[in-house]
Amino acid sequence: MLAFLFLFLGLGALTLEQANPLLIYPYDATEQAPSPAAYSAGLRAYDLEGPEGRVVVWAVPPRGNKPTVFYLHGNAGNLAHRDGRFRRLRQSGFGVFAPAYPGSSGSEGRPSEAALISTVKFAYDSLKSDDQFAAFDGPVVIYGESLGSAVGLGLIEALEASGDQDLPTGIVLEAPFSSISDMAQAAVGDIGQIAPIFMDSWNSAERAAAMSLPLLVIHGKQDRVVPIAQGQAVYDAAGSAKKKIMRVPDANHVNLWASGILTQMFGHMALKDVGL
Repeated sequence: MLAFLFLFLGLGALTLEQANPLLIYPYDATEQAPSPAAYSAGLRAYDLEGPEGRVVVWAVPPRGNKPTVFYLHGNAGNLAHRDGRFRRLRQSGFGVFAPAYPGSSGSEGRPSEAALISTVKFAYDSLKSDDQFAAFDGPVVIYGESLGSAVGLGLIEALEASGDQDLPTGIVLEAPFSSISDMAQAAVGDIGQIAPIFMDSWNSAERAAAMSLPLLVIHGKQDRVVPIAQGQAVYDAAGSAKKKIMRVPDANHVNLWASGILTQMFGHMALKDVGL
């Protein structure tokens, strides 16, 4: 995932405009339909017309009083790579609403920090106001995976700045990083000479400090892509009065959902007494 970007730090021949998308947004642009198993679970693909052009969304409404998980994916692969996660959420009764970023999974536009945030805000507003999503009426929990954690915090900042009164009930951050420059610093040391290449800062710690929504951070202690110190920094900075961090002993960056934490994590996300 984010470790991918450090492979390019020596490519000085690239202009900043050329390098920035390659470093941070190595998406799979391939558009795929939900698998037969996901389709059987109710997942459908939707087309929306957003600020950057077409936005592809995979979605299925919740059962009973469970919330909808507004899922923001990481920077590798596409929506189809999260097919199994979406089915697990659905099996537990959660709704899923997963927009694809510009340049990913068939969505149009050029990826950037501003473009991703404007796209997911448009998707969130559509979830709340578009008649075709009437079955999703109810609480919404933001779930951000790796880069998606930064996108989720940017979304909350944008919603609050717009005066939106229908905010999410809480936010879950999986393996968040405090900022792009902090990630680079942790990986290669002093980044003074290469700092200008990062046109997008994704300063999650700063955004978390200004946020008051309930927060759950989950992070693998063996994560070598986004070290757990990054997730701890976001958690420590968060202004949320109600917050929790789950440090998963044997998990790395890609196997958190296979580490036996789902029952506890889904319990928090279900908005019950132990929840957000």
